[in-house]
Amino acid sequence: GSKHLTVALDGGVAAVMESFTAASGSWTSSQEHSGIKQEQETLNHLHSRLRMTMLYLFAQLRLRTLGRAGELLVLTSNNTDNILAGSWAKYGDTSADVNLIGCFTEKEIEKALLFWAKSKLDLPILNDIILSKVSKSSDRMLTCEELAVMRKLQTMEYCGPYSMFGRLMYLWRDTYSPQEVGDKVKAFFRWYNHQRLKMALTTHYYVIGNGPPDIDRPIFYSRTWSWQFTTIDRMVAEHGENEKQSKA
Repeated sequence: GSKHLTVALDGGVAAVMESFTAASGSWTSSQEHSGIKQEQETLNHLHSRLRMTMLYLFAQLRLRTLGRAGELLVLTSNNTDNILAGSWAKYGDTSADVNLIGCFTEKEIEKALLFWAKSKLDLPILNDIILSKVSKSSDRMLTCEELAVMRKLQTMEYCGPYSMFGRLMYLWRDTYSPQEVGDKVKAFFRWYNHQRLKMALTTHYYVIGNGPPDIDRPIFYSRTWSWQFTTIDRMVAEHGENEKQSKA
């Protein structure tokens, strides 16, 4: 019963890039591999932010074009797995007034919503959507299921790299070696360090005693996590030595 409109953005993208090129010269890179990747990411982010701009424009003006008063809320649907994977643009089309599914994982949405709606609302097309879904991860070595476990350890049990390593050594003891667990923990926190700024809205420059309270977590972390990662490496090595001695 919802109503849909199709809006072309190619002209807007071309106009923005034309303005940038006129002001700064060519925007293409001489670095073949990394340059092409960055250019593609730039265009993807531009599309996303133009979609967000258009969404808010329609939210403010659409009812007026229909002869009605008021404005609309802008909704988005970006689940926890996608947010964690970082495959989105800050202030892009994931920005909205309300994110309906931001607190749920992809698996939870499939189980709680899509499978239910397929039969209860008689929407068999949802089965094609379910089958076509491709899991994303922040790193090739991390699945969405593993990311969900690590996210819960971080947010619910307040685990940092070293304490998470200890918990996963127990939880994944029958699945991964200590070295593999350590590598996954490092990958998760390297990702977290890289994505943390995107997770936070525009923050203020903090001055003690002035302004609103500081956020719960900082937006910048050490890139190396030197103490934590070094300790994990030491524990992995000690575990290997203990195994050798027990076999001897």
